[in-house]
Amino acid sequence: MRSVPEMIAKSDVKGLVKALADKNPHLRYMAAVGLGLLGDRSAVEPLMVALSDKDHFVRNAVAEALLRLGQSVTPDSSTAAPPMTPPNDEAASDLP
Repeated sequence: MRSVPEMIAKSDVKGLVKALADKNPHLRYMAAVGLGLLGDRSAVEPLMVALSDKDHFVRNAVAEALLRLGQSVTPDSSTAAPPMTPPNDEAASDLP
């Protein structure tokens, strides 16, 4: 397999789509970024599937790629990162 930068340089959409399924999350992340940069709409369906990736960095890169391709992306509550919650008043009252 070629490196992701080489696939991007060669506009190898098929290679990048294949890399979306690699066991290495860094490679999946870079493939998603590359697909977003290339802007080839044939990548929309594989990217939609990759929205359920177990790695939240990959999911974020996939969502960004889909937005670059003009797709509306709604986070799935089962895979989205938990929201940050502000501290409660009790905890804040313990601060000096």
